[in-house]
Formats: sequence, structure tokens, C-alpha cells
Amino acid sequence: MSIEKVAALRQNRIVLTTPVFDGWDRLRRVAAPAATAICALLLWEFVCRFFEVSKATAPAPSDVASVLYRGYDVILPHAAATLREVVFGFFCATTLGLTLAFLITLYKPIKEAVFPNLVLLQFTPKIALAPLFIVWFGIETESRVAFATFMGFFPVMISTITGLSTAPSHLVRFAQSLRATPWQIFTTLRVPTALPYIFSSSKIAVSLSLIGIVVGEFITSQRGLGYLILFASSKADTALIFAAVVCLSTGGMLLFGVVTAVEKIVLRKYRSS
Repeated sequence: MSIEKVAALRQNRIVLTTPVFDGWDRLRRVAAPAATAICALLLWEFVCRFFEVSKATAPAPSDVASVLYRGYDVILPHAAATLREVVFGFFCATTLGLTLAFLITLYKPIKEAVFPNLVLLQFTPKIALAPLFIVWFGIETESRVAFATFMGFFPVMISTITGLSTAPSHLVRFAQSLRATPWQIFTTLRVPTALPYIFSSSKIAVSLSLIGIVVGEFITSQRGLGYLILFASSKADTALIFAAVVCLSTGGMLLFGVVTAVEKIVLRKYRSS
């Protein structure tokens, strides 16, 4: 029996499936959170109007929507700058996390020498290290991307290591009995098993990369939504702050959706192969 047949056997024993929903379930999954959000916005609007809450304290949703509509030509370039850096930081964080996870899994000396130090590094408050990245990499995009990479790589690394370690031991031993090489076992058994872990951690890395970029923009930047929030704070323009936050949330959801779509495509392709 070849290693490919072992991989096929593994595929039959460990099924990567997603829940099957009918039309009503799909509608309910979309309608329920949408209705909740709309009700919360209407309540927020009512409270602001009825109690005449100051716009400097808490602008009504209609005021935030007005800022987004009237100031889109100002907000859009800042949003585009932030989104580009988040995508780049997420790519670097994912690449670094996967590379370290593969090396740590394949080579025990690297795991013994590097992994404990990486775990120790995670107990350091990351935000406190943000100014050091400015010192090391300057005040341009490089420092923010480096900090976003630092924020996002660890969950990817840990989850991937966990996923690579969950390949069924009996299939691994069976493949070894067929004289499969460690690389064949790694690519045909361990990596497919780790795919759900990799994509789950990538979704976390998206949000952490977004946080890293915004923190970097708070410290030193002349563009981006983080800079826009800081500028609006100095002017006490709370509506503009909320508008920038809405753009950040929308961008984060967009990237999360892209990762989810890629996950579905990859897992579907794996199941059909």
C-alpha cells in the first residue's frame, strides 16, 4: 500500500465537513444578527434624540452616517492605507507563523531551542513594545507591518503545531511501516489534518494584525484610520471617531470573510481530491 492510499484512508477516517443548513436556517443565521444590530442602532438613535445627548459625547447613528457620506473623499484614502498595511501584516504574520510551526514540528532541536523562548515572549505585553518597533524600523510602513506581524504570528504558529500533532498516530505508524519518508508523512497526513487549525488561527491573526497597524498609526503616522481617530480626538469630533471605527470594523469583517471563503474553497477541494 502506498503513502497515497494511506492518505486516502486518513481522509475517510477524518472527515472535514461543514454543517449543512437548509434555506430557513441560512436566512435565520443572517436575519437574527442583522435584526439585533438594527434594533440596537434604533435604540441608540432614540436615546440620543430623546435625551438630547451631546454630539461630543455620543453622536447618533444618523450623525455618524452623515459624516461617512459627506466625508468619504477624506476617509477613503485613510481607510485604503490602513487596509493595505493590514493585508501586508497579516500575510507576513501568517507566513512567519506557518514557517516556524513547520520547522518546530519537523526538527526537534529547533523546537527545544526556539519554542520555549517564543512562548516566553508572548507573556511580554506587546503594546508596550510598540515604541521599540519605531526605533528599530523607523516611522514609515515597515515599523507598523513589523509590529502587526509580531502581534499576529503566534496564534498561527501554536494552532498549526497543534494541528500537525493531531494526525492519527495509527496512520502515522502505518505509513512508517510502509517506509514512507518523514516528508511524505508530513505532507500527506499532518498538513491536511492541520488545515482547519491553520484557517482558524488565520482568522485570529487578521484581527490582531488590524490592532497592530492601528496601534502603530496611533504612535507615528500621517495617514490611516488610526491617525484619523487621533486627529478627530484632538478636535473632539466624536462622530468622525465613530465613522473611522465603522470603517475599521468593516475592513476587518471583509478580511475575515476572505479568509473564510478561502477556507471553504481549500477544504472543499481537499475533500473532493
